[in-house]
Amino acid sequence: MRFVNCMRTYSNRGIRADHAPQVAQPVEMAEIYTNGMFDAVTMSNNHTYDAGSDACWIRASC
Repeated sequence: MRFVNCMRTYSNRGIRADHAPQVAQPVEMAEIYTNGMFDAVTMSNNHTYDAGSDACWIRASC
């Protein structure tokens, strides 16, 4: 089983911060996890709210 921890946030909403490039990356970039054939992706990190709460509340289906 292959695990990976995501230390970035992916959102087309919220605030982009020039000083923190990991914040609010384009959603399409998250395909690296499906293309990388990982079995599980954890999102536990301290960057969750870096782009603001609006960026966290995206309605998506997996």
